[in-house]
Amino acid sequence: MSIRIILATSVMVAAGLLAGCSSPSEATDPAPKPSSQSTERLAELAGSWHDEHENWTVHFSDDGTFTEDFQGNLEVRTGLYTVVDGVVTLEGGDGNSDKGTVKGDTIEFRLGTLKRMTN
Repeated sequence: MSIRIILATSVMVAAGLLAGCSSPSEATDPAPKPSSQSTERLAELAGSWHDEHENWTVHFSDDGTFTEDFQGNLEVRTGLYTVVDGVVTLEGGDGNSDKGTVKGDTIEFRLGTLKRMTN
């Protein structure tokens, strides 16, 4: 009788291990799409922003991409940007990211404060 208990326990443990190894089902939620509010925020920033003191310009496109010019060097960095709760995050193709706070027609970054040049 103890062999039956050991065998039943072994089968239960094996079934539990196999269930834990299964892959997640295909019925996962799709990736969220940008809301109209975030699209509107991207459009609000579209254009060129410049910090005269640092000779730094960021060109924001309404599709969520940006390019940076720095100290006379054009397009030194490109990447994607997001705007969440008034904070702009630049995610460069170089793997670096920077955050700035939107305040009217300026964006305050650690490097400097960008002022809107064009829309």
